[in-house]
Amino acid sequence: LVCVASTAGTGSEVSRFAIINDESRRVKIAIVSPKVVPDAALVDPDLLATVPAALAAATGMDALTHAIEAYLSTASSVLSDLDALHAMRLIASNLERAVARPEDAEAAGSMALASMLAGRAFSNAGLGVVHAMAHALGGLLDAPHGLCNALLLDAGLEANAEAARLRYADIALELGAEPGEIAAQGAEGVVVARVRSLRRSVGIEPGLSALGVTRGDLPGLASFAVRDACLATNPL
Repeated sequence: LVCVASTAGTGSEVSRFAIINDESRRVKIAIVSPKVVPDAALVDPDLLATVPAALAAATGMDALTHAIEAYLSTASSVLSDLDALHAMRLIASNLERAVARPEDAEAAGSMALASMLAGRAFSNAGLGVVHAMAHALGGLLDAPHGLCNALLLDAGLEANAEAARLRYADIALELGAEPGEIAAQGAEGVVVARVRSLRRSVGIEPGLSALGVTRGDLPGLASFAVRDACLATNPL
């Protein structure tokens, strides 16, 4: 099995996750197995030159979610942490530029590497509540997975802050914050603010209602999310 990455986001070319879209129940199901890990991965940033801006933004935020959730995971390790932190740093420095200028080879290369590193991180460490919710949301609406993660990441970070507070300062630093900023505002606030700022800078507006979500959908979404395999390694 040889996989070629055509976006900088999912990290599927190195991960042990596969997603099945159950159209009858309108939900996405995660399958986690080493048997789905490719034998070889070809990561060529030249393939990203024709990715539309909206897709580049959504997949880039997907990669950021992979990195952050892997770092906060209860199954994280020294090795997955190295991959996750490096991916966060690359995404924070390059995503906006890669979306605005797809011909920028340096930004594309950095995003391709970040996506692979984040994929390797979560493949070894697992994910969390953001992905659990995104799978439920994407299954209900057939919405792009990266967009679902982008819209849910800040809420997931707020929910997990108390359980994983010691790790938020590291995330804040990788997202470009200064130590004085973290000390003054608190790591949780800085991380959430920087995620929201990055999301806005690549053209993704907050809010689920624009996707067609109603209050009546929330109980069903929650019901599917709590049964998602990604919750097994969430810090809460």
